[in-house]
Amino acid sequence: GHIEKNVDKITAVYTNDAVVLPPGGVKPIVGIDSIKSYYKKGLEGIGRSTEIITETLRYDVANENNATELGKYIIKYKASDTAAITEFK
Repeated sequence: GHIEKNVDKITAVYTNDAVVLPPGGVKPIVGIDSIKSYYKKGLEGIGRSTEIITETLRYDVANENNATELGKYIIKYKASDTAAITEFK
């Protein structure tokens, strides 16, 4: 489906001290400001046609304040109408 390039809406689900573990084994992104910057930079590269497919594999609730979601995602986008589809897994 279509993704709205609104970083505030995308990151509204994160707490101020959230941690994002990006793909590829790179360093974790810590804190809401860093997470917003990460998404902003990523959205700048998204072209005209975007599809994001997500799958939750497991959701563990440790207690009322902590939960972990384990899943995977695929992002497909085209830089222009004539470009090939680029896929990230």
